[in-house]
Amino acid sequence: MSKTLFAAVPLMLAFCNQPAAPPRAAPVASGGSAAPAPPPVAPPSVPAHGAAGEARSDFARDRRGDEAVRSYAMTTRAARVEPIAHRTALAPWCTESRAVPSLVGSDPAIPALDAALDRESRALGTPLAKADCAGATESVPYERTVSYDVTGERPGFLGVTFSVYEFTGGAHGAYASRCVVADFARRDAVRLAADLSQSGRAKISRLAVRAFEREHHVAKLTEAGFFEDSPALGDAELCFVGGALRVEYPLYAIAPYVMGTPAVVLDASDVSGAFRPGTTGAALFP
Repeated sequence: MSKTLFAAVPLMLAFCNQPAAPPRAAPVASGGSAAPAPPPVAPPSVPAHGAAGEARSDFARDRRGDEAVRSYAMTTRAARVEPIAHRTALAPWCTESRAVPSLVGSDPAIPALDAALDRESRALGTPLAKADCAGATESVPYERTVSYDVTGERPGFLGVTFSVYEFTGGAHGAYASRCVVADFARRDAVRLAADLSQSGRAKISRLAVRAFEREHHVAKLTEAGFFEDSPALGDAELCFVGGALRVEYPLYAIAPYVMGTPAVVLDASDVSGAFRPGTTGAALFP
């Protein structure tokens, strides 16, 4: 049995059969993703939002010459985003893949933001090592894949969601997400949850519970399979998505594995006032 922590929340992976080799601890993150099915191996295609609105689909090639991971470049109002991607075969049927965004433009904040985005992508956990590949076979390949998605943008801000999927034996893989906002004025990748006021945390938690109740058509969340009727916000990810706020809970934090990483999208007008003045969150959701 493998045990991992998504932030401070224990993650227990129950295995139906004992694998040939003990599975590696699943990825560590301060947050969750969005569905019971594992995320795709490659970063999803993201439509461009450039001045002309043209779609871009440039494939990334790792600057170090490794095998390419399917990834996309795009143009936003804040900067052009080009992926740096690579895939490493650690052993037969065992791969480590990673794609991270690289900003391109003349803004002096870009070097610091690139470093901050790389830092946040690495916060999803430890890469596979060759020793982790002992049980991989052609019929049961092992993998760990880190990808990203640009989920929101406006001048001076980019919303980025990093995702990780890992399978190293057992009944199923594990996955998680980590959301940040690239704030050009601050020259940093900001975690919106850190910008909440104390009352703002309670407000977002209440809004998320009400949204889940409406989504599942229940008066109490336990009627829909959740662990509690009024789960706390805890280590939920707050993601800048378009002009809205997505709240994503980690695997097992408020519901069983079959329900994935529960997520709801809250309107900007509803979350107004939840963030401390002068923060990135307050600038996005005044």
